[in-house]
Amino acid sequence: ANAPKRRVQGDESSTRRSGQQGSTETVEAALARLSKGYMTTMECIGSLHKTNKLMLKEKEKGQPSNEGEALDVLMRVSRAARKTLEKAVLTDMLVQEHTPCLYQEFVDLNHPLVVSTGAQRPLPPVLSSEAHKSTVRELAYLRLVNYSDLLLSCGHNRAPPKRTVLDNGVVRKVQSLGNESCWEEEGIETTQRLALAALCDASKLDGTDPILWLKLACAARQLQTTIANERNPSLVLASKYRRLQKYALESGTTALPPHMPPNRAIARARNELEQEEAEAVDQDYDAPLLEDEEPSQVTLELPRYSWSIFGRMLVRVCREGTDYQANPHGPVVPKSVPTFGSPAVVVKLNPMFVLPPRLLRRICDFLDTRST
Repeated sequence: ANAPKRRVQGDESSTRRSGQQGSTETVEAALARLSKGYMTTMECIGSLHKTNKLMLKEKEKGQPSNEGEALDVLMRVSRAARKTLEKAVLTDMLVQEHTPCLYQEFVDLNHPLVVSTGAQRPLPPVLSSEAHKSTVRELAYLRLVNYSDLLLSCGHNRAPPKRTVLDNGVVRKVQSLGNESCWEEEGIETTQRLALAALCDASKLDGTDPILWLKLACAARQLQTTIANERNPSLVLASKYRRLQKYALESGTTALPPHMPPNRAIARARNELEQEEAEAVDQDYDAPLLEDEEPSQVTLELPRYSWSIFGRMLVRVCREGTDYQANPHGPVVPKSVPTFGSPAVVVKLNPMFVLPPRLLRRICDFLDTRST
């Protein structure tokens, strides 16, 4: 009598295991692995900055040192930290869930880990606790922010500093590297795209830090400058990265609670961005963009006191421009020579229509009396 009951319990346990999507790892083990990987990455980044400080101190004291070996150590440590961060994003599905923009950039770049682990990644355990989900989000957020900082601080040199906050940036380059870059195998635009994608994902996880929004705006400005210098400098104001800068600065302004003062750097960056746009609007344009001396006009004479007829005429003329002209005795007819397609419309009404209704009624009564 107890055999069917034991079989049912076994089915329930197997169903519970299958509910974890066939994962061979427990939730606690997965969180411990993610935490250990993040700590290893931070140790590498800490070693990177310690080595940088030692090299700067030796230069200040004038002590002889082997810069070649020190630079080699810096590059190896920075590449190891980057590899650890990228491996977590590309191979761990718990982290990948929170990094859609960055993962898509890796897919577009045909990253080797994306190709090799696309169909071989183990299924993650199911996170049923809100505390576990919050821990994964925090670890993903920290990985994204540190990954972006690592790319920008060890990357190529930017343009000379300018007067604006966005041009100068927030993340400073490692001084000991000088003109060297730890990512010589990839272009500067690729590095900046990855850094910007990581900050976009981080802003979705936690948008309460104004410094994160400022970093996002600075990264968008750097990528915009790189693209403009390499392709078309005239498209800076119309660039989508320009709109991203405005969005990031506006979000950084509202990130803090109302009772706290706004971030000074963000407020200054917003003022500088608005001033740039105002200066761009006030500048002189080429002749084809100048306003015509004699703007084209279309005159509509209202044939009778009917607002429905006037509305249809106005809509059609505004839609088809000066290709058409109004005929007071019939519908709108086409003109022979088309001109500019968005004319100024002038409406001429009968003088009797502008009289007050009471006065117009008295006039009609008077005319009716005289006629009789």
